[in-house]
Amino acid sequence: MGKLILIILSLSLFLFPVSSHAISEYDGHEWSNWTTFEKGKFLIGFTSGSGYVVSSSWDPLFETEKNIFAKIMGVTEREIEKYKRIQRHHILGITIGQLKDGLNSFYNDFRNKRIRLGTAIYIVKKQIEVSPPEEVNAIIHHLRKHPKHDDYSFFTGMKYKDKSGNERQVIFP
Repeated sequence: MGKLILIILSLSLFLFPVSSHAISEYDGHEWSNWTTFEKGKFLIGFTSGSGYVVSSSWDPLFETEKNIFAKIMGVTEREIEKYKRIQRHHILGITIGQLKDGLNSFYNDFRNKRIRLGTAIYIVKKQIEVSPPEEVNAIIHHLRKHPKHDDYSFFTGMKYKDKSGNERQVIFP
């Protein structure tokens, strides 16, 4: 089934090309020039791809740290944490329409135009999932300074202050 989805997505890219850029180069400038159809097509491919990546790295051993079978098989805490980080890339329970509306709103702010589209999708995902606005604003603030920053490991250890003034860890994507 996964191969069928990949074949369909690959064919749709040839039949309905969006642009000649590498996917990592898209930002708000391209997004703003695309038609509604092109935006929807891109988001379908992106969400399908993220689901495929997550599902292909899924292992039932990682489901819980208390899983006795995982401990017997020698699954390490590091492997469990890596799996949890991969899981954050899955876009689940969010419609294409929600993502499209969120990205339109995000890129309506001229300061966000240079932030890459793949990263912006995860910012919108955090907003839809009702992440603390202070956290989302800290991420956006960093990305406005470094719009082509694709290494999410940078956010490891990044902190923000919540509305009560407490320091919290940024979790991104």
